Amino acid sequence: MGMPPIDHKKLKEYRKLTTISGVYMDIWAIALEDSRMPSSLENYLVSFYENEEEFIIKLIKPRTEIILGGGHGLIKINKDAKKITTFTFAR
Repeated sequence: MGMPPIDHKKLKEYRKLTTISGVYMDIWAIALEDSRMPSSLENYLVSFYENEEEFIIKLIKPRTEIILGGGHGLIKINKDAKKITTFTFAR
């Protein structure tokens, strides 16, 4: 049984005009260089967080059905070394 199609109408409901700090764009560039990053992110919601020691990027693919679908990722990047310390991704 394959994955259900992505509900693009639902994804559009999440889209917002937003401003992102250039610091987060630099961190995003580090994450994109990692070979484990999915090749296409158009169906994911991306959130940026930080604490005193690290930047945190969360990727979430909204579910289209109650049981099937979805996906998520978590990337943590050390603020001082600018290196990925955690990279988990599930489809």
